[in-house]
Amino acid sequence: MPKLIIACGTGIATSTYISEKIKTVIEREHIKIDIIQCRISEIESIANNDDIIVATSIVPSDIKAKVFSGIPFLTGISEENLINEIIDEIKKRLK
Repeated sequence: MPKLIIACGTGIATSTYISEKIKTVIEREHIKIDIIQCRISEIESIANNDDIIVATSIVPSDIKAKVFSGIPFLTGISEENLINEIIDEIKKRLK
């Protein structure tokens, strides 16, 4: 089963903020997926090819998982679109 990995610089504040926003939608949609918060530097040791990553900075280029920029969560610009894209990606992978 794929994981949803939320990554930021320290793996604490920003990733928690983003994680909570996504969890709200996931629960409303009745989706079951493991959510992991981490530092960007930890992604390589955590991510598998079938995982989904939301990151607030650059993810190493050798990562083959689906990566979304988490910046819209910080700016509020296109946040709803991003949430919909993430949910759609999760649903595709859980089929």
